[in-house]
Amino acid sequence: MEFTQSGFPGRLLSTLGLPPVLVAKLKHAGYENTSDLAGTSQAELEKELGVGQTLPVTLIACLPGQTHSGGFAVPQEPALKSVPASQILSQSLASSHRPSNSTLAGPDLTSASALLAKPRTYSTPCLKLNSMLSSGTPIPKLRTTLTPPSETGLRSLYILEICGPPGSGKACLALEFIRSAAKHQETVLVADCQSAMTPGRIHDALSMDSDLDDENHPSKLVLRTRLPTLTHLIAFIRTLPKYLEEKKAIQLIVFSSLSFVFQPTEYFALSSSEKTRILGTIKQALTKACLENGVTIVITSQTATKLVKPDGSVANFETGSKAILASQLGNALFTASRSYRLMLSRDMLGVRHAQLIASPNMPSPNDSKPASRTSTGGDADTTRVAFMIDAVAAPLGLSATPSGAAPQSSPTFICLKKARAVAGAFIVAATNGTVVSGLQVNDDSNTATLSKEGYNGAWTFNGGVVGAWDYCTYRYLTVDFSGHLSYKPITWSFSKKTTSWIASYGSQLKIRLPKAAEGSTPRVSSLFLACKQPNGKGPWLLFLQTGTDLPLLVCAQTTLWITAPHS
Repeated sequence: MEFTQSGFPGRLLSTLGLPPVLVAKLKHAGYENTSDLAGTSQAELEKELGVGQTLPVTLIACLPGQTHSGGFAVPQEPALKSVPASQILSQSLASSHRPSNSTLAGPDLTSASALLAKPRTYSTPCLKLNSMLSSGTPIPKLRTTLTPPSETGLRSLYILEICGPPGSGKACLALEFIRSAAKHQETVLVADCQSAMTPGRIHDALSMDSDLDDENHPSKLVLRTRLPTLTHLIAFIRTLPKYLEEKKAIQLIVFSSLSFVFQPTEYFALSSSEKTRILGTIKQALTKACLENGVTIVITSQTATKLVKPDGSVANFETGSKAILASQLGNALFTASRSYRLMLSRDMLGVRHAQLIASPNMPSPNDSKPASRTSTGGDADTTRVAFMIDAVAAPLGLSATPSGAAPQSSPTFICLKKARAVAGAFIVAATNGTVVSGLQVNDDSNTATLSKEGYNGAWTFNGGVVGAWDYCTYRYLTVDFSGHLSYKPITWSFSKKTTSWIASYGSQLKIRLPKAAEGSTPRVSSLFLACKQPNGKGPWLLFLQTGTDLPLLVCAQTTLWITAPHS
C-alpha cells in the first residue's frame, strides 16, 4: 500500500503516540512537525535516525509517496478532518486482515450460549496468576461449567483490565493471553492505541511456541488495527457489532493502551463528564460483545496518581494523607458482574507484582484498599503474586507473595524455557583517584551506574557485544544516543545496539569509534567518565569519553576491565 499524503497534516510528532526515544531522535535531527518530513523518504529517515527498518506505521504514514511491507499489512491512516469516522474502522480492518485458512479457523459461534458447551480459558505461564483470575466467580455452578478445576485463567465472556505504570509488564501480560488463544487456534483482534503491540512484537511472541513457517505461523490468527486517536476508537466501537457478526471466528479482543486516546493534547481535552459518558458507551458495547458475540476482552491502561484521605475517600493536596496508583480509565468502564481489574507494579528488586483490585466477587473497585478476600470454599485466596516477564513476551518465573504482605527481600525465581544463566566474566572499574569500583544496573532508569560495592553478576563478552543476565532477561551494554560530541551516555538495552566493544579477559574494555573525518581511520577509546551530581547525591552515571568537554557533573576519568569472576 502506498502512502500518498500525510495522514496527520500539521501535527507535532510528539502527539502521534511514538516511542519517547524515537521522538527524541526525531527532535535532535530537526523533525518536530509532520510538515518537516516533506521530501524525506522512509529509507533516508531510517538512515538518518540509525534505527533500521523499525519505523512505526504512524510515522511512515506521514512520509510522502512511501510504501511499507512486512509480515502484517499496514492500514493507511486517514486525515481526520476529511474522512467520516464511520469509514475509519472498515478501512483499517480491511487492510490489516490477510485472508488465509488459519485466519478463519475456529467454531462458527452465533451466541454466547454456544460457548457453554465448550469451556475456554486464557492462561499465562504464572500459575498463581491464573488461579487468582479463575476464582471470584459470582455463581459457584458457573465455575464448573465455564472453568473446570483443571483449567485456570481468565474465563471466556469476561473483561480483564490490566493497569500499571510504565515498565510494569502490561503489554507483555496481554501478549500471554494472545499466545493462549493462538494455541487453541482462536482468532484474536488487537486494537493498538499506542504502538505497543507492533506486528513484529506479536510475531516474536507467537514464535516462542511455534517452529512453523510464515505461511502457517500462528500470527496469521491475529488481526491488528491501530486506534491512535479518540475518533478512531469511537468509530471502532460503533462498527464493532457488525464486524463481529461478519468475523465470527474472533474470540478474543485485546485493547492495548486504551487510556492513551483519553490523554489531553494541545488540540483537545475531555471534561470529566464527557470522558465518563464515552467510557459508559464503550462499556455497554464491550459487555454486549461478550454476551452476544461470545468474545473475551483484555484491556491495558496506564495509571494515574490518586490522593486519598485516611478513610480511603478522594482528597486533594491539602487534605490527602497518601497517594496511590489508580487506573486512568477510572470506574466508568468497570462492569461489576463481568470485569476483573489487575494492578501491576514493580518493586526495587525488579520483581513485577500482580494484584487483583476488583472482580465479580468484589463489585466495587477500590484501588486504595486491595484487601485480601476469601473464596466460597473458605480457603484463603491470595490477591497478590509476583511474576517475571521476558523481554519478548513471557513471564518466565514466579514466586508467591502472601496477600497484604510486603514483597520478599530475596525472592526465588524459576526461569523456564529460554532462561538459562550464562557463565562469563565480571566488569570491574579501576578508577583514578576515586574509590568507585564495579558496574551495575539502575532498574528504575535502565542507566549504567557505578557503586562502591561492585556488581556481583555474570557478564559475558562475545562478538563485540557486552551483555548480562538480569532477572531472567538478557541486557546489553550500549552507547546511547546523545547530541554531545565529547561524551556519550552508557546505558542498558534489550537489543544489541552496540557491537564495537573490544576486550579480552584480563584487559581493558575498549570501543571502536567511528571515523572522525573522511579518510581518517577509526580510533579506539578505553576512556570513560564516572560522574555524579555536584552535591554528591544520586547514582554514578557512566559516559564514554570522546572529547575534551565534560558534563555539568562532578566526573572522574576511569577505565573498565574484564576480569575473572568474584566469589
